Amino acid sequence: MRSGGKKKQPGANAVEAFPQLDNTETHHHHHLMPRSSEQSRLSSEGGFYASDALHAMEKGLQGDRPFGNTVAVMMETNTSAVPNFVPLVLHFASVLGPDWPIVIVTLESTWVVPASPAFRRLMDADRIRVTYLPAATDFPNRYAVSVFLAGPWFWEQFVSADRMLIFQADSILCSKAPAKVEDFLEWDLLGAPIAAQFGVGYNGGLSLRNPKLMLDIVNDPSATFGPGDFEDQWFYKRAQERGAHLPTQRQAMRFAVETMYYKSPLGFHQASRFLKKHMNEFTEWCPELGMLSEMRFNE
Repeated sequence: MRSGGKKKQPGANAVEAFPQLDNTETHHHHHLMPRSSEQSRLSSEGGFYASDALHAMEKGLQGDRPFGNTVAVMMETNTSAVPNFVPLVLHFASVLGPDWPIVIVTLESTWVVPASPAFRRLMDADRIRVTYLPAATDFPNRYAVSVFLAGPWFWEQFVSADRMLIFQADSILCSKAPAKVEDFLEWDLLGAPIAAQFGVGYNGGLSLRNPKLMLDIVNDPSATFGPGDFEDQWFYKRAQERGAHLPTQRQAMRFAVETMYYKSPLGFHQASRFLKKHMNEFTEWCPELGMLSEMRFNE
């Protein structure tokens, strides 16, 4: 989901951080059944990205578990190898509120329910859900992630939602910010704007997207994904071609910062990697930046 430099796959160098629980201990009633291509095709026909209004909720997503207008998604193949996984997800749940169920997309073979009582309470309340990647999924590098996201499976799982917030373990929302994610729902695609020397568009590591538009793009046989493409820049170019409703750089900076300076955004993605000299200022504005591991900052 990343762009603008030589970035490693999320969690690639992480160490085991959580106590190993019995692998049979799961919350099956919180697991979402993956959605089929035919289901998503039928439910996404007839309009994808009107900019003047959000789409009404569609039925049929993952059995009888459709999402409402909004959903937040974190994809990690092995959450136990991500040291800040539990506090980060709890933080996003707190800032986003109950209208944003959080879905963890992971491998069934690696998933262990965290021991955290706070995490389990949110699972019991259906505010944190888990869905499984196809069993053979492997992300040896950042390009593998981009190739995966350039296919339909991921977007099919969330096509009933009007907007989805994608976040990674090196991204954060700032609780002091007067803005909220709902302030940006008009846009079909939004993330930290990418500085010209790194490419175009918006970074995908903390991004708000219209899943209907994403699915429309990946199902278009003329929208080929090349060996040098980054998924976020590729989606941006394809969205432009379709006349999607996209923000200016200035509008996008209010949402998130990565490679381009803005004093008080709603969120950050890898800011210390690209804007290290501003980190004291950023941390004063957003103390939650300390929740992000230095391992990810230094990728």
